Amino acid sequence: MSITKLPTDSFYKFITVLSLICIIYVSNSASKRFIEYRNELILFHQDSLQTFFQIDTLTSNKEILETKMKCNYPVNKKDSILMAYKISHLETKIQFLQNQIPLRQVAIQDNKYYLTITMRISFFLIIIGILALFWGFINWYYKQQITRDQEILKEHIKLGYISNYCHSCAAQIKKDAERPKEKTGEINFKYCTDCYQDGKFTEPNLTFEEMKTKVRNHYRIKFLSIWRIHSLKFKDRWKNL
Repeated sequence: MSITKLPTDSFYKFITVLSLICIIYVSNSASKRFIEYRNELILFHQDSLQTFFQIDTLTSNKEILETKMKCNYPVNKKDSILMAYKISHLETKIQFLQNQIPLRQVAIQDNKYYLTITMRISFFLIIIGILALFWGFINWYYKQQITRDQEILKEHIKLGYISNYCHSCAAQIKKDAERPKEKTGEINFKYCTDCYQDGKFTEPNLTFEEMKTKVRNHYRIKFLSIWRIHSLKFKDRWKNL
């Protein structure tokens, strides 16, 4: 499949759209990864507080049992063995909980490291995407769109939709600034600003003969005045006379 057959009418527009999609996708992925890390960090702090509370509770129970052991609380050997077993069990549980916190901290640090790498790569890709977006848009607009606008303008001029000469006085219109506007604000492409303003002729009662006189007096070079006067009868304002 060639580039021109893709679902875009130009390569530069394709690059622009693709860059925009990539920027949105990478930004969304990075945001999701950051939110996941933040939620995991919040959960870690909550679990850590709960773990510390459990350790404190178990430590207090262990200290109570150890105090009873020192005070010869067990009345017989069986109770003494049972109490020693409970103390050992509490120590094992406390040690297990204490070991869980560093392991979770290591996991959090690893996730933070991977998040940092992800953010840096995402930032780099977003910068590349923005540059590609501007490059594609600028090239599409200046190399494709302006060229097409000029081709459309030439076609409209050829078909008579847009004229480079005023259809009232036959003066050449060199710039769009020299074209008048309708009352709606739209540009009129047939007349010049001297003959037409705000949707009406500036001299509505002007006759064809008077216009020829104006044109004859305007051009000092006789050939130009003769050519302009000759072309007047083909202009829209006078061709039905």
